[in-house]
Amino acid sequence: MSGTNNQLSARERAAINDLRTAHAHHRAGDLAQAEAGYRRVLKREPEHPGALHLLGLAATARGQWADAERLLGRAIRAMPALATAHMDLGTVLGQLGRAAEAEAAYRAAIAHDPALAAAQVNLAMLLSERGAHADAAELCRAAVRLSAGMMEAHLVLAGALRALGDLSAAEQAYRVAVGLRPDRAETLSDFGVMLGEMRRFGEAMERHRRALALKPDSAVLHRARASTLERMGDLAAAERGYGEAITRAPLDLTSWLSRGACLAGLGRFDAADECFTRVLTADPSSMEAHWMRARIHTLSAAAEVPLHAARTDETLPALRRACAGFALGALLDRQDRADAAFAAFAEANATFLALRDAAGEGFDADGFDREIDALIAATPADLFDKLMDWGVASDAPVFIVGMPRSGISLAEQIVASHPAMHGAGPLRRIAALNLALAAENEGKTSFADWDSARSRNAAEAHLAGLSAMAAGKARVVDATPDNILLLGLIAALFPRARVIFCTRDVRDLCLSNFFTLFTEGNLFSRDLRHCARRAAALDRLMAHWRAVLALRMHEVRYEALIADPEGETRRLVDFLGVDWDPAVLDFHKTARAITTAPVWEVRQPLFDRGVGRWRAYAAPLAASGVI
Repeated sequence: MSGTNNQLSARERAAINDLRTAHAHHRAGDLAQAEAGYRRVLKREPEHPGALHLLGLAATARGQWADAERLLGRAIRAMPALATAHMDLGTVLGQLGRAAEAEAAYRAAIAHDPALAAAQVNLAMLLSERGAHADAAELCRAAVRLSAGMMEAHLVLAGALRALGDLSAAEQAYRVAVGLRPDRAETLSDFGVMLGEMRRFGEAMERHRRALALKPDSAVLHRARASTLERMGDLAAAERGYGEAITRAPLDLTSWLSRGACLAGLGRFDAADECFTRVLTADPSSMEAHWMRARIHTLSAAAEVPLHAARTDETLPALRRACAGFALGALLDRQDRADAAFAAFAEANATFLALRDAAGEGFDADGFDREIDALIAATPADLFDKLMDWGVASDAPVFIVGMPRSGISLAEQIVASHPAMHGAGPLRRIAALNLALAAENEGKTSFADWDSARSRNAAEAHLAGLSAMAAGKARVVDATPDNILLLGLIAALFPRARVIFCTRDVRDLCLSNFFTLFTEGNLFSRDLRHCARRAAALDRLMAHWRAVLALRMHEVRYEALIADPEGETRRLVDFLGVDWDPAVLDFHKTARAITTAPVWEVRQPLFDRGVGRWRAYAAPLAASGVI
């Protein structure tokens, strides 16, 4: 080294010493001294790439994005192969909202130095933000191969895998990230949110507890914990949690929106609307707030103009444009402007579907038909003859199944208004139980081949969980629509269970799904043809279940319930095996948390607007082949 230094000029040695001293100040956090040192170097050598690069990083630290871009650009022109300068320029361009240029900068960094793991991760984050999660995951895997101890690589990989629906692999990535930095509260919190998505609520809440122990005053962490509580269906606790976040960050509009959604689910519509109004006052471009107001029927006609503008504003994120379209469609539908309403809904659905397509999600109608065919073939009547002594005899479980928007939430609200009934909402526990048992039985495809003792133990554990939430009530109602796919397993595990099958005129059913923005799943609802095909497939499956299962079943047809509320409700209560109670006719007065889409509708007396609504939309329904 000394021999090399002896070959340098005094000017070059002075530049190196100044740069080292300035960089030391930079690492110590003294930006002013660092910048002064970098400028001394540049005074002697105006295009010194290292000094330009580091001065650009100092400008980045100050949020001086234009200066940072200029300085980093000069550094790259002085030394085009300086990979880290390309990477840091990508970060600056991302902050300036120039995503395409940022991507190009990251790719240039990787081209000049394929071993630069940080550039791989930064590019992965950028790609994930625009929905290219598969490419992002591949980049993160490359970064992990280069630097296995780079926590950020595992964390971004976890997020990409989570978005792709590979929750098992995402869980492993989170575990590695937490192992590398167990004191990083944000990682624990993100992991908790994903465990909540997996409905492993005990583990999720433990991660949230640990995260908040590390950063008790973090609004972001309080909001994350509240989101898991909301997913658990504990809207009252979630509402308080969002309030905790707002106390710490009064301008956190996401928490205001979520708090309003919880209040709506609790039936406190005035308080919910105050939250949404507060959001719109702070951010008039929040189409999510308009959409949420539409859900609780507080959206006024004055919103039509901004909604029209927003739904075609390409500068807005796709989700905001979709929310604007759904809110506008709801507003126009209530004004009986069917043609304009349908156009708004159609555009919103197309926007939302494109967003999900980019994330690799969609609905395969042909594949769903094959799934139903396979399920019917795998569950003949004689299969259940072999399982007569397999399950647990209990009258407690009640399952309400069918297509979304077929009246499932309404039926649950009615029965949950009976003093002997507990409405548990969409529990989704049977699907989790099915997966767990399949794993325990080494993936055997037919549950008839499963170990009967394990299955019985799982059934008893499930019943114990129902009993814990029932508070001594005779029946516990699980209103998970897709339990219709698992009625064979339900019949085996709970042979004395009751099943309520909700049906509705397929034309109104398709429209109602098409007009509803589901925040999770139900991607069939984005296309009227897919709605109709899925409804037909489930009707076919239900006919099969009626033929082969000994379960007690009762059909609630939406139109019949609207036409004869007391008669249909009496038949429903009689089917459930409990005494009549007039409280079920005043179901809309029952105070309970509603976590499904019709938060407003189930708190109103029965009305017939949803019956025959399809007639106003006959033309597009005909064009889609629904009629």
